[in-house]
Amino acid sequence: NMKHHGGSLETKRNARMLEALRRYAPVSSLYLQQITGGVAVGSTIADLRKCGVNIPPAEYVGKTKDGNKIYLYDIIQKGGEI
Repeated sequence: NMKHHGGSLETKRNARMLEALRRYAPVSSLYLQQITGGVAVGSTIADLRKCGVNIPPAEYVGKTKDGNKIYLYDIIQKGGEI
């Protein structure tokens, strides 16, 4: 019974990504992929945005040697806490 929980911060995938953003932002999609265990960064970020997390549009910063695009993600945290 696979159920899609995209809109929940409770899923491990979303929680792991949110923690990584809070700790390391601004951070590249490549690094996010490495520290979160290779989850689909773009779709996880989209899920977090649906949950109300303030993540500005990603900034394209270049490509890996394999030709994969790399984006820089940031997060705007409430109350300006870092």
